[in-house]
Amino acid sequence: MKPDFASFLVLEEVARKEGVPLEELSPPLSTVIDPEALDNLVQSGGTSPANPVEITFGYRGYTVQVRNDDGTCVSVHDASTSPDATETIPEEGVERSD
Repeated sequence: MKPDFASFLVLEEVARKEGVPLEELSPPLSTVIDPEALDNLVQSGGTSPANPVEITFGYRGYTVQVRNDDGTCVSVHDASTSPDATETIPEEGVERSD
């Protein structure tokens, strides 16, 4: 898994929120979503502002949202909070709304 892929960004953000190394996340992301399919969908879709890709799924008690409307952005928040209260990891850097 490459650091610029959406699946890696998801794992990186969940690990950061939990304060653990990526390798300690369990269960694997593949138990809830196919990481390769996620990466391919985000990379192949959303190539124009008129055709963005947005995928939302649950992982480890979080709601994860992956968007490709202006680069790849990953938002991870507690499943019990509003999606508007998210932390976003864009592909080119870190943008947080803490």
